[in-house]
Amino acid sequence: MKFALLDDQKTFHEEFKTYSSKYLNSANCNFYYDSKSLFIDIEEKNNNKIDVVFLDIELDGESGIDIAKKLYHVDQSIVVVFLTNKNHMVYEAFGLNVLKFIYNPSFYSQVDSLFH
Repeated sequence: MKFALLDDQKTFHEEFKTYSSKYLNSANCNFYYDSKSLFIDIEEKNNNKIDVVFLDIELDGESGIDIAKKLYHVDQSIVVVFLTNKNHMVYEAFGLNVLKFIYNPSFYSQVDSLFH
């Protein structure tokens, strides 16, 4: 499986790399700060398909919900795992291919449960 993280916070990228390394091979995970880079890779790397996107629900100037909708239109098989502090935004994602909402305050325990 190929994974991607889309989050605009550099510190979270580092935390995610460190913590997820016990579950994910770093060669199987791409890291993005903006959706433009993610979509360029998705369009150019058809032979190296991304299966799961860990997606911040609120990016600087972008809505994670809108990005997830675009992902769904590009490739309906891509699964989204939202990263959020906002419980109320869960309802906006109905109808999308969302595997899980991970709430940032309990990120580590929820990632553990996702991979077990």
